[in-house]
Amino acid sequence: MRKIAVLTENDCISSMIFNIFKEVTDIYYANNLLEFQNYLSKNSGVILLDIFPCFLNNDIISEIEFDLVIYGGMDIEKSAYLDINKYKGLFKCIKKGGFGIINSDDDISYRIVEGTDKIFLLTCGLNPKASITASSISYSFKGVNFNYYIQRAVPTISNNEIIPQEIPVFINKLGISNIYNGLCAITAALLFDIDVDIIKKALTGLPVKRRQMEVIYDYDFIVIDSYVTNFDSYEYVFETIQSMEYGDLFILNSIKDIEDFMEISEVYESWLKILNLKRLILTNCSDIFPKKGGMCYNLLPFVNMVSNMGVCLEFYENFGDAVERLLDLVKKNDLVLFLGGESMNGAKSMFIDKFYLKNIS
Repeated sequence: MRKIAVLTENDCISSMIFNIFKEVTDIYYANNLLEFQNYLSKNSGVILLDIFPCFLNNDIISEIEFDLVIYGGMDIEKSAYLDINKYKGLFKCIKKGGFGIINSDDDISYRIVEGTDKIFLLTCGLNPKASITASSISYSFKGVNFNYYIQRAVPTISNNEIIPQEIPVFINKLGISNIYNGLCAITAALLFDIDVDIIKKALTGLPVKRRQMEVIYDYDFIVIDSYVTNFDSYEYVFETIQSMEYGDLFILNSIKDIEDFMEISEVYESWLKILNLKRLILTNCSDIFPKKGGMCYNLLPFVNMVSNMGVCLEFYENFGDAVERLLDLVKKNDLVLFLGGESMNGAKSMFIDKFYLKNIS
């Protein structure tokens, strides 16, 4: 039984690995230690364990010998509070002759593998010094294309050899983070002797999570629905779309669950001109999330900033009214972003209803 651990804040890398490996072997995914221990009774296949930072306090981890440990990166602000020694401990759990993969563009990657020896360490990143990198990157609303490039020969887990090569791949997910995730997942698959064609096919059919840069309409214009509440989540969305081609940008933003308006004001101010924002429509989503809330005093500086930068701004109490207004404005090749937290969980169905009602009448 082979064992892979992914040190992570989410399951993005593991989702890719699972989607690839399931085509050729039995793979068992665990996101907690109890599940992992239950799978140890299996006679063959691969156990894939997501190790979240809170797991590192558990003594069980130190007793496991992994064939492969992957560190895909961590939010830079959170990394400042991490116990580096616990991260180092995980890489020391790799069996002799096993493998480690790190994101070499991440600030703490090299620190967490200090003192680790008798393993094969592979670095993934967009810097030229990385063992595995990506070139010819292009983005679309379907996903990301790039060439996976491994720059040196590497042994596999069964003592075969991965030769230096370039592999064109398409991943059906949006965002630069999925290049890093893809580099790690592809490398893991190659280390386990999985055929390149199987890898490429699996990456085109990854499950798209609800409201994580989810394209909910793609015909004459594009609508993307994304769960955002803080600076980092807004920054990720704006960074993702900046390399894409579209006409005008319209944002329909719920104000009900924004954590810090001053913080959101900063991210909007830095991106407004770059993204060619045509109109910002704010809504309280009272029809799809009738929880108490509304326009509040600390929203006013944000409204003033947007208005002073020449962006048209409107407010609607109900999400449905905001969508009707949006449908009167949007035209071919435009991009629409639905941004908000829990209050916009019903946005997709409401948009579809309003869209078809407008086009039938």
